[in-house]
Amino acid sequence: MSERILIYGANGYTGALVARRAVERGLRPVLAGRNAEAVGEVARRLDLPHLAVNLDDVAGLEAALRGRVAVIHCAGPFSKTSRPMANACLRAGAHYIDITGEIAVFEELHARDGEARAAGVMLLPGAGFDVVPSDCLAVHLKRRLPEATHLALAFRGLGGISRGTALTALESVDAMGAIRRDGVIVASPLGELRRRVDFGRGPVDVVAIPWGDVSSAYYSTGIPNIVVYAYVGRMGALMAGQGRLIIPALGAGAARRFLRWLIRRGPPGPSEEERARGHSLLWGEVSDAAGRIAISRLRVPEAYTLTAATAVLIAEKVLVGQAPPGFQTPALAYGPDLILEIAGVERTDLELQDAPESVAGPPLAPTPSVAAPVEAEQDELAAAEAALARLEDRIGAFTAYTIASDFLELQEIYRGSFERVKDDDWNRRIERRAEPWTMRQALAHTLTMTETYNQIIQSGLEGRPASIPGLARREDIPSFNEAALAANAERPIGELISAFLEALGAAARLCAPLGAESLGKQVAAPFFSRVPTVAELFGCSLANAGIVRGAHLAVSRSRPVWIFFSPGMMRRQLTRFFHLLGLSYWPERGGDLYATIAINVKGQGGGSWHVRIGPEGGRGKIGRARTTDVTFTFASADLLCRLLTGQTRPWRHMVMGRMQVSGNLGLARRVPGLFALP
Repeated sequence: MSERILIYGANGYTGALVARRAVERGLRPVLAGRNAEAVGEVARRLDLPHLAVNLDDVAGLEAALRGRVAVIHCAGPFSKTSRPMANACLRAGAHYIDITGEIAVFEELHARDGEARAAGVMLLPGAGFDVVPSDCLAVHLKRRLPEATHLALAFRGLGGISRGTALTALESVDAMGAIRRDGVIVASPLGELRRRVDFGRGPVDVVAIPWGDVSSAYYSTGIPNIVVYAYVGRMGALMAGQGRLIIPALGAGAARRFLRWLIRRGPPGPSEEERARGHSLLWGEVSDAAGRIAISRLRVPEAYTLTAATAVLIAEKVLVGQAPPGFQTPALAYGPDLILEIAGVERTDLELQDAPESVAGPPLAPTPSVAAPVEAEQDELAAAEAALARLEDRIGAFTAYTIASDFLELQEIYRGSFERVKDDDWNRRIERRAEPWTMRQALAHTLTMTETYNQIIQSGLEGRPASIPGLARREDIPSFNEAALAANAERPIGELISAFLEALGAAARLCAPLGAESLGKQVAAPFFSRVPTVAELFGCSLANAGIVRGAHLAVSRSRPVWIFFSPGMMRRQLTRFFHLLGLSYWPERGGDLYATIAINVKGQGGGSWHVRIGPEGGRGKIGRARTTDVTFTFASADLLCRLLTGQTRPWRHMVMGRMQVSGNLGLARRVPGLFALP
């Protein structure tokens, strides 16, 4: 019966691995391909029947499939080979299995779902490393968080690639990146979307790529927003960021012909020893509208070894009648635990952000049930939504999901950074002033402020005023800071580090389950000139820990923590910082002054912001103002952050043209004295 499986492209690197795996599993498939001699050589080694047929031979291909249960299609590029094979399968009544990872192929086969159902044929692309493990991970995460609206997947450790994979990649070199947004696949320039992901060995930078899950995971899970990332190393990330320059060059005819020649001269793929030694790591994260987050990881065998195993596993299921007709994905047809049937696979669930109970702390004591007027509840919600609307949050800087995610990201960045700090460095002076703090004192201060923000927010959410000993008004800030340093003076540095990292994690857990009503709630803070929202308080805490102290807590001045931010996180952090700046304005110092201060930042993570100040207080916003009194322009986000933290002097950069000031220069000189950060 196993001769009723046809492996097409069996003479290729991956096809030969699939054929060998089938034999190891006790099957006797028929091997096929267009090169009779090459297919025959593989068949003789494995003692299997074989035949030669071209994909453009319509009658011959249909005859080769007639009487077969299924084909495992291994001959790429699938953007060119999938359609004729699928056509033949539908005519012959054979189930279609392939190992593609190409988005366009998934979309085309999905469009033929009705046709396949009518023929009683299963169309299942992506039966290899692309996309069995990631598809199973996506459906598993959806199972953990059923109301998920966003899915992020990432992988690393693929090792080498075969000639066929390299040639397929070369054929699609002109293509843009792709993500799914609100259910629609949209173009995304390669290298533009980045983030940091922890595969279980500490956070690393990953870059968004047009992987098959952008298509398939939508049909498997129904989640409308999907991004897939890959770890490509530092050089790969750098090249991805220059995609607009590199891709046109690679796409040129002469360059493409040279690369094709170079690929064909290389080895067919990773050696058997390399495959045995290798493995791959996958990471997935889902979130829902309430800000809840679930994260899971997979460790699987090396990519080509896994491809052979999963493709044959699916064929074995088809042979025993498990082949639902129509378009299918691996997890849609066989469930999220399909991948666990492969030896050596490990799946790990992280619980920290999973459920509201785990992020909101212990339940409060029960209170008497009092029926509140519906109108009052609606008024409170409307007021909260109006407060959030005033934030003009165009980039998601103040949503529960991004706030919680950025707290956890900052936590991992600091965890990795602190591991590299030498014991003596904690006593290093970090500022240029008469009585500068040491790095240890900066950590103690940042810990205190993060815990203070958490305390104020928690109190506000519970409907009671915050009571911070020694901090009743903003004039108390200097004495409060000194008291905090004294209180932490004898604590071991390891204890301070653990407490700070826990405070960042506690902020993430506190924020994750909050909805619009809670985020828009206004909570008085003793060190601000106006009453901020809960969302702004979270943002100020992030800006303080990530930017204001981002250089002071770094392993060296050349490596402040913000250099590890993705462009998106940097822009969110700057948005939060300028909200913090607005809240930190002292009307007593400005008097009757009304002014708009504009800030423009060039490069990745940059943008435009403005801060309006007046006797009633200050307010920072993203975007350009219609009229401004003074405008500061910076060549990069890094330069702005270094100036804000006193790591460099502005005059040097003004001379070099990296910083410009225009408008009311007298006001520009007054700006530093008008604000007092807590």
